[in-house]
Amino acid sequence: MTRLYSWLYGAVLSATASCHSAEPSMQVSMIVVPQAQQRYDTVGDWRFDTDGNLHITVSQLSDPRYETLIAVHELVEALLCKAAGITEASVTAFDTAYQGNGEPGDDPKAPYRHQHAAATFFEKKMAKLLGVNWKAYDRVVAAK
Repeated sequence: MTRLYSWLYGAVLSATASCHSAEPSMQVSMIVVPQAQQRYDTVGDWRFDTDGNLHITVSQLSDPRYETLIAVHELVEALLCKAAGITEASVTAFDTAYQGNGEPGDDPKAPYRHQHAAATFFEKKMAKLLGVNWKAYDRVVAAK
């Protein structure tokens, strides 16, 4: 697991450096909104604007730590997707067309499955550090 963590950490640093060098003034913003204000049926969403700034939208949840976990997931996923050349449009298209069970990013056909898996890894690590019970959190998120 340590080797995987080191690889993922390096990948996120590399993605951050890649994004930073492409847009030296990139800003990241995160906003919490009621579920009904999401662009589609999701608890977390990300997009880059025309200036290269990253905007993360998180659904309001019962615990602010849960919102933080969603934001961390979206941040990691967005930076890794950008570094891999995977567009927000392709992620959103896959998510909105998804008919399977569970999260779209877990599907082997998802164009961003590896980036989603890395984001989930960091999300779980952060949950542990915040004292969040993963199963309880996952139930709340799945119910949204």
